[in-house]
Amino acid sequence: MVIRNIPVKALAYSVTILALMAMPVAFAQSSTAPSSPQADQAVSSPEHSAETLYLQLRSVGLDKSHVYNIRDATLDRSAFHISFEDGTIAFTEDVGGRITGAFFEGEGEVLLAPPDQSERASMTLFTGAAILEERFITAYFRFNDKTFAELQPSLRPAEHSEEFITQWNPAARNLAETDALRLLLSFSNSMASSGQGEKLDVSPDEDRMLHARVQGSKLGVFDLYYDSTTPEQIWAGQLKTVEGDTHYDVWTSFTVDGPSGRTGTATPTTGRRSRICSASSRTSARYIRTSMIRPSLRSTIRRSCVIPSRSWLKRAT
Repeated sequence: MVIRNIPVKALAYSVTILALMAMPVAFAQSSTAPSSPQADQAVSSPEHSAETLYLQLRSVGLDKSHVYNIRDATLDRSAFHISFEDGTIAFTEDVGGRITGAFFEGEGEVLLAPPDQSERASMTLFTGAAILEERFITAYFRFNDKTFAELQPSLRPAEHSEEFITQWNPAARNLAETDALRLLLSFSNSMASSGQGEKLDVSPDEDRMLHARVQGSKLGVFDLYYDSTTPEQIWAGQLKTVEGDTHYDVWTSFTVDGPSGRTGTATPTTGRRSRICSASSRTSARYIRTSMIRPSLRSTIRRSCVIPSRSWLKRAT
């Protein structure tokens, strides 16, 4: 088992610069603009279109017309399983005709089973158990696929929707920035290939992403990721601060075979440690592979370097 660590400051600066450099290239072939009339008036070039889309993605809030009671619903992404037993969920305002996020409060549970002995040992090191099985009370989700449609059969209109929005909308806007670059890279491909005025879309198999940041009952705040564009499509981890040193613990990361969702053997990382990050002597550190530093993953890595606000965990008074 290889211990991996992502020191926050060093990786945040490096990867953010790389991702921003990649954005003009991604949009060099794009000629479309956001579909709303207001956005059409403000956008005069592909670069401005990209900038407008990014600003929308990083500050999107909850939509008061999309607040629901949810019960007995599930989300399955390969090796991890998220269940919503009972609660309230509000989805974000649409961006380019697509809903890209949601905030949940209630009773839920996450289940993640690493595929091999080394990854189960790693999970045990960080969480005390080989399989992640954790109940949660709040969670923020970001996605680029049809998660909203997937959950619709289990949704019912909620009462007191305005109160829910008032309570959790500031938190949702604060957390939206974390995945904005990753979503921008997804939708840039759609903008380059779609016609003028068409809504943003991505391939359900080639580019599918779900990020869940949950407040666990025992483990605190942690992240679950499924990203079909990365070498290791499944990973989970947690931001930690020890003696003033902030880093990100990657509890587990491994590959899956493809869109079918079957898990595969975790990719060995020995000898392929990132040179961006300096080594750490702590046993609670894991290294991330240099081969993962590529355009389709840069925003994913940047996510882990953004320190989440503690205020979103507190109920608004």
